[in-house]
Amino acid sequence: MRWNDLARTTIKLRGYLELEVAGSSMMPTLCAGETVRIEALQSAEPGTLVVFPGARSGHPVLHRVVACQSGSICAIGDNGRKGAWVDECDVIGKVAAVRINGTWVALWPDGLMRRISQASLAIAHLIEGAEETLFEAQISSLERSRLRLCVELRERLEAQLAEEA
Repeated sequence: MRWNDLARTTIKLRGYLELEVAGSSMMPTLCAGETVRIEALQSAEPGTLVVFPGARSGHPVLHRVVACQSGSICAIGDNGRKGAWVDECDVIGKVAAVRINGTWVALWPDGLMRRISQASLAIAHLIEGAEETLFEAQISSLERSRLRLCVELRERLEAQLAEEA
């Protein structure tokens, strides 16, 4: 049984599949070693993070949908330049959540983080402040970058929702 058949079966029986991120194609959104929760894909939309078998290797590829056309999607890594067209029926599932510091953080269908923990927001406010604190100094630069990105994405999402209302 191929991994993609096993993955589909697992999602069908359990409702989800946990997968460890390998490689750097999704940085800074996802980093190697992080765990994502894959769920069934109802429909692909630009921004959705999807998993599909690689064309050459057959290994799992996790990329962001950038375009949809006639039953196919074009997906690309967040730090990549070249997209890959994949039949939507070959997509294993979508990333529904990422585990950050032991906590599952859900994603919107468009890939933006739905909620950011209160602790992350508190840290982000510390980072935005002019004062250098001992607590802030203990946060790695990667974590600071990810937190800034989370705050920026949250602000963009809130602006979008305000426009739609």
